[in-house]
Amino acid sequence: MKQATSSAINFAELFKAYRKARIWVGVSVAIFGILGLVKILKNVPEVPVTAEIMVTSGSSSSFSSMSEVASIMGMSSGKFGSNRGTQEELQIIGSHAVLVDVARQLHLNTHYTVKSRLKECAIYDKIPLTVAYDEAICDTLSVGIKFDVKVGTDGRADIDIALAGKHYRTDKHLTLPATVALPYGNFTFSTTESYKPGGKLREAIRISSYDGAAIGLSRNVGIALATRKADIIQLTYSTPDPKFGKTLLNTIMTTYRELTVKQQRDHLKYTLDFINSRIASLAKELNLAEADIESFLAKRELVSPEIQAEIFITENTTQQKELLAAENEHELLRLAIEFLNTETNNSSLLPIMPAIESLTPLIEGYNELILERITLEPSARGDNVALKAINLRIDVVKDNLITALNKHYEMAQVQIDELRKQFAESKAKLETLPNAEREYVDIKRQQALQEQLYLFLLRQREETSLNIAGAQPLGTVVDEAYVSSVPYSPSAKLILLIYLFIGAAIPAVVIIAKWKLNGKLNTIDQAINDTGLQPIAELPASADGLSVIDTPESEAARRYRLMRSNILSLSPLKPGTVIGVTSASRSHSLSADVAANLAASLAATGRRALIIDANIARPELASILKVTPTATLSNDVATGNADLQPIKLSGIPTQLDAILSDPSRSGLIASDILSSESYTSLIATLRPDYDFIVITLPSADDFDALEAGAAPADIVIADIVMGRSRKADAAKIARLQGGSRSVFFAAITAK
Repeated sequence: MKQATSSAINFAELFKAYRKARIWVGVSVAIFGILGLVKILKNVPEVPVTAEIMVTSGSSSSFSSMSEVASIMGMSSGKFGSNRGTQEELQIIGSHAVLVDVARQLHLNTHYTVKSRLKECAIYDKIPLTVAYDEAICDTLSVGIKFDVKVGTDGRADIDIALAGKHYRTDKHLTLPATVALPYGNFTFSTTESYKPGGKLREAIRISSYDGAAIGLSRNVGIALATRKADIIQLTYSTPDPKFGKTLLNTIMTTYRELTVKQQRDHLKYTLDFINSRIASLAKELNLAEADIESFLAKRELVSPEIQAEIFITENTTQQKELLAAENEHELLRLAIEFLNTETNNSSLLPIMPAIESLTPLIEGYNELILERITLEPSARGDNVALKAINLRIDVVKDNLITALNKHYEMAQVQIDELRKQFAESKAKLETLPNAEREYVDIKRQQALQEQLYLFLLRQREETSLNIAGAQPLGTVVDEAYVSSVPYSPSAKLILLIYLFIGAAIPAVVIIAKWKLNGKLNTIDQAINDTGLQPIAELPASADGLSVIDTPESEAARRYRLMRSNILSLSPLKPGTVIGVTSASRSHSLSADVAANLAASLAATGRRALIIDANIARPELASILKVTPTATLSNDVATGNADLQPIKLSGIPTQLDAILSDPSRSGLIASDILSSESYTSLIATLRPDYDFIVITLPSADDFDALEAGAAPADIVIADIVMGRSRKADAAKIARLQGGSRSVFFAAITAK
C-alpha cells in the first residue's frame, strides 16, 4: 500500500488534472503564442556598453608636509586631506548632482522616439523632427510634457499634447515649422535633413526636467565595483545606439573627474585663505614676541642668558681660584710667623714660600745665616766673636723677616676679604640666572614655534597655490566606454518558446493554486498528509454496477481485485470480518458501488460474503444489484425483528448474500436505527455464517449515523473523490480509527 509522503506536488495527479483541462491549456498556449509573436515584432536589440574608472588616492600633494605641523600640534595629518574610499566615490559618480550635469550637457531631458505600428525606437542621432524651446524651464519644470507628432505625406502635422500623463489638447494640420504655445512656453517643431519629404512620420517627443532625466539615468546606468581586488568602478549601460551609450558613459566619467577637481580646488582655496589669515596673525605675534625679548634683556641688563651664564660661571671660577690661592698664602704666612716666633725653631731653617716671591731673598738670607751658625757652633766657644756676630745678624734678619711676614699677612687678609666679597656677588648673580633663563627659554620657545609655523605656512602657501593650478581628478580612466559584447537579443524562436512555455505553465499554476485554496483533497499525497489515513486502492469514478462480474477484464474490475488483494494482505483477518464502506461527501458518494464490487470480488474467490445496505437515508444497493428488497434492514431493525434473513442473490456466479434497505423509508433517522441494540446483535449473529460482511455506511455528513453504523466494523474504507471531497469530511472519518479498527481510503479520480 502507498505510504505517506512529504512531496508538495504530486506530478502524476497534476498531469491528470492538466490533461483534464486540456482545452484551457490550449487557449492559454495560443494566447501567449500570440503575445510572443507581438514581442518578436516589437523587440529592439540593445547593446551593452561598459567603461571603467580607477579611484586614486584622495589626498592632495599640498598636504605632503602636514606631518610637520601635526607633530607640533598633536593632530593627524589626515585631517588636512580627503580620506574618501571607493564606496564613497561610487556614490559620488552616481550622485544626482553628477547625473543632472550630464543630463544638462547631453540634453537628455528631451527624448525622441520614432513609432511604427508595433515598435517604438528611441533615437539620439539623425532625428527627423526636433523641438526647440527655452531650456530655462527645465530647471523648474514640475510635469512631463509629451508630444505625439504625426506628419502626413503632405507635410502637415497633427500634434497630440499630454501634460503630466493626461491629454491636454490636439493641434491639427500644422505647417512645419510650427510653434505650439503652452503654459510653460513656446515649443517650435521643425524638420531636419534626416526627414524624408513625402513620407509619413510618427514621432513621440518627451520633455522633462533635468532632475527627472537624472532620475532616469540613475535607474538605467549600472555603477558598481568591477572587482574586490582593485579600486575600479565599472559603469554599464544598455542601449540600441552604441555611439550614444559611449558618449553617455564618457560624459559621466568626465563630469565626475571635473567635479573632483573642482572640489579639490575649492578645498585648497579655503585652505589658502586660512593660511593667509594665519600668516598675517603670526607676523603680528612674532613682532610682539621680539619686543618681549628686548624688554626682558634690558630689564635684567643681559645680553643673552646663555652668554651671560658663561661669563658668570668663568668669573666665579676665577674668583674661587684666586680666593683659594689667597687663603693658602695667608695660611702659609701665619705658619711662617709662628715658626719664627717659636724659640725651639731658632736653629731651624724656614721653608721657602714660592707663592710669595718678594720674601724669597729674605728667607734665603735667613737660612744661610742659620746654616753658618750651625757650621760654626761646634768649634766655637760661647764667647766667640764670630758666633756672636752671626747671632746678631740672624736676629736682625729675623726681625726684618717677621716684620715683612706680618705686613704680607695683613695684606693677604685684606685681599681675602675683597675676594670673598666679589665671590659672593658673583655667586648671587649666578643663582639668579636659572629663573631668568627659564623665562627667557619660555619666551624663545614661543617665538621659535611661531617662527617654525610661520615658515611652514609660507612654504605651504606656495605649495597650495601650485596645487590649485595643478589639481588632478581622483579617478583615472582605465577604459573609456566600449561595446562589451555583440548586441544581444533573444532569437525569435527562443522568445516564442519562452512565451509558449509560460502559456503552458499558467494552467498548471492555476491548478496548484486551486488545490491550495479550495479546501478539498486534490491528490492522494494530500489526503495522506492532511488526514493521516492510508490508501487501500485507487479506483475509477464509475457507476456501472458490478464491474467485477459484468466486465471482469475492465480496468475498474482490475482495480477492485487489487483492492481485494490489499485487504486480504492485512493480518490478522478473523472469520466474519466486518468491512464498513463510507463516503467523505454525500453529494459525491460512490460508497454503494465500492461496497458492491468489493463484496462481489471477495465472493468470487470462494469466500462467503454478505453485503448490508446500512446507508438508510440513501439506499442504493438494490438498484446496483438489480433486485427488489423484501425483508429490509430499515424495516426489520426499526421494528426489532431479529429473524432478518439475507437475500440469496440469483444470477450472480458467486456466493454473495445481501440485506438491503427500503428506498421508500429513506426518511428514517439513521442514527437511531444504527445505534439500536437490534443492529449490533444482527451483525453479531451473522458473523459466524460469513467470511466477510461488507456494510455500506452513511457519509461523513451524518457523522452520528456513521459512527453508530461503523461500531461493529473491523475495517472502515472511505471513498474520497479527488478534487471534490472536503478535507473536513475526511478528517471526521479519520476519527473512527482506534483500538482494533483500521481506517483506509479508496482514492477515486473525479470525472
